[in-house]
Amino acid sequence: MAHLWRGESKYCDSALGVILFSLGCLWHVHGGAFCHDAQVQPMVRLGASHQSDPPVIVGENLLPTPHQPVTFDLATLRNFSQCLMSMTSASREVSPERLLRDALQSLRLIVPFRSAWWGQCSAGMANLPPRNWMHGHINLSTSFSQEWNHLAERDEFARNSMRQLDTVIRASGHDDPWPEVSAFSRQHDLYHVMALTTELSSNGLLFFVSLYRSETSPAFNDNESALFAEFVAHLQHHWRVRVREFLQHTSVPSPDGFGLADACGDLFYLDKRLGVAIHKAYPDWVGSRLPPELVTAFRQIP
Repeated sequence: MAHLWRGESKYCDSALGVILFSLGCLWHVHGGAFCHDAQVQPMVRLGASHQSDPPVIVGENLLPTPHQPVTFDLATLRNFSQCLMSMTSASREVSPERLLRDALQSLRLIVPFRSAWWGQCSAGMANLPPRNWMHGHINLSTSFSQEWNHLAERDEFARNSMRQLDTVIRASGHDDPWPEVSAFSRQHDLYHVMALTTELSSNGLLFFVSLYRSETSPAFNDNESALFAEFVAHLQHHWRVRVREFLQHTSVPSPDGFGLADACGDLFYLDKRLGVAIHKAYPDWVGSRLPPELVTAFRQIP
């Protein structure tokens, strides 16, 4: 019989308690019960750590070509190498969401930033405007993603990043033709921004990472952009491998239309079809955490 992990922490590093949910089915990985349903139903993925499982190789060339040559001192290269090695080690032990957060905290020692935002987004689809579907953040308000979704169509910087995939985009300043975008930037202290957006093959959504600095800090420079591009390439690779490792140990009827969340309902992976289906069923849903009704349904699973 499956048991949902519950606790005060968002993360469950020892048992890696995770909910796998999908369209049209309910699957208890421990217990083997299967039933078919036309509605969005939860799937449970629980149990032991998979540190010894063989990795899934997912390789993509995500690195933009620098416009100008950049050089680094030996100390920076050593610190960056240590950052990447730590990320590789963590990718075998922690949840996908914890991997993203911890890796960015490590990058912060090499490329300083005041705040960060990452996750999955779309440039506009299925009669929906651009929006964020799943996110994590450092030093930003809990309402940040919801606020951004309301003005996403007018955020030209974000739209440029979604158009220029695999390319580091930088900007400085609060001023914007749209007053609400300018106010949003000032409210959250987003004076300097550096972002990179990539495509998630077979997923239908985009993966992004954005870093922010205050006006009193220097703008992001070419060297930091180059390190950031390399870092995001490694980060996305390890994150996707970790997500697929969870899925390897389930009998998912179809690889399409699934998501992963912790036992509190906080998402750390979402497929486009499932995101659209949840939004259709719950029009006020703003992403990142599943609708309360679905979280309640998860807790009723034996």
